[in-house]
Amino acid sequence: GDYAALVYTSVYLAPFVGAPGLETSRVPGSMLMAVSLMNLLGALSAVWVIDKFGRKRCMLVGLGGMGACSLLMTIFLLTPTTSLLGPMLIAMCAFAFIFQIGPGCGYFVMI
Repeated sequence: GDYAALVYTSVYLAPFVGAPGLETSRVPGSMLMAVSLMNLLGALSAVWVIDKFGRKRCMLVGLGGMGACSLLMTIFLLTPTTSLLGPMLIAMCAFAFIFQIGPGCGYFVMI
């Protein structure tokens, strides 16, 4: 699904995006750790957010946020400059966080 696409992007496309100041071999692991951390934080905060704002609102905001992050990642990949690792990483982390608040945990029923 979407998380597999983020893992693929962080592991395989990171050396092509460019990382000034970092070794090329360390970039995919660093990006994967950052995305995984945001995924964990999103999952932990989803319990509180879903209880406070409701499942339907979280799903709608989550899907809209995921669409916006996907659009940003597409623009960053299509831009001819190679120094977009920072904005790409922020968009990927935001996507992982928003996914957990919206569709990631939105369909679970808490008892």
